[in-house]
Amino acid sequence: MDTNDSIVLVDKFTQEAVDPVSGFILHETNTQYASDLSKVKNLFRSFPNVRIQQGVVPDVLSSLDLGTISFLHLDLNAARPEAKALEQLWPNLSVGAIVLLDDYGFLDFQESQRAHDALTSDFNKRICLLPTGQGLLIK
Repeated sequence: MDTNDSIVLVDKFTQEAVDPVSGFILHETNTQYASDLSKVKNLFRSFPNVRIQQGVVPDVLSSLDLGTISFLHLDLNAARPEAKALEQLWPNLSVGAIVLLDDYGFLDFQESQRAHDALTSDFNKRICLLPTGQGLLIK
C-alpha cells in the first residue's frame, strides 16, 4: 500500500437489524453487528491510513472524499443499498479495481445477486461467482 492510500471503513455501528432487501432499519437487534464505535476506532488506532466513518450506506457515501478506489468490499446484507452503493461508487473505481461482493452467491441473498447482475449488465460487466459464495467484479 502506498503511504498516501487509505482504507475507509463505513458502518452504522449499531446492533439494529436491517431488512435484507430494502436495507431499512428494523426494530430488532442483531448482536453480530459492531455497536461500539470507540472500540472499533481503538482497534485501528495503530493504522494511520484507516478512516472510520459512522453512517448508513449508501446515504453517507456522498459526504466522503474518497478519490480513486482500487478495492471495494461490499457487505451490507441488503440488496438495494449494496447495488445503490456500487452504482454510486462506480465512477470512483479505477480501471482494474476489484469489487468483492460478500454474500453474492448464497441462497439467502438471491435478491442481492439479481440486483448486482442487473446493475453490472448496465456497465457491460459480469460478476464471477467464487467458491466462497462471494462475487468478484473487476472494472
